[in-house]
Amino acid sequence: SEDSYNVHIETMPWLRIPFSQEERRKKLAIALDVQAIPTLVILDPRDNIITLEGRSELLEDPEGF
Repeated sequence: SEDSYNVHIETMPWLRIPFSQEERRKKLAIALDVQAIPTLVILDPRDNIITLEGRSELLEDPEGF
């Protein structure tokens, strides 16, 4: 549900695809082979992949990414 989605993501400090864009979220999850939530994939505005390892890259260098 949207309420569950919002509760789950409100502690995450990054932008995310809105719940209302369900079709986009599903297509990206399949295309990116998302196996667990949360998964942090960094995309450009056209949904091109910048990195599939967003979480680890941000943890390694939060200021430089």
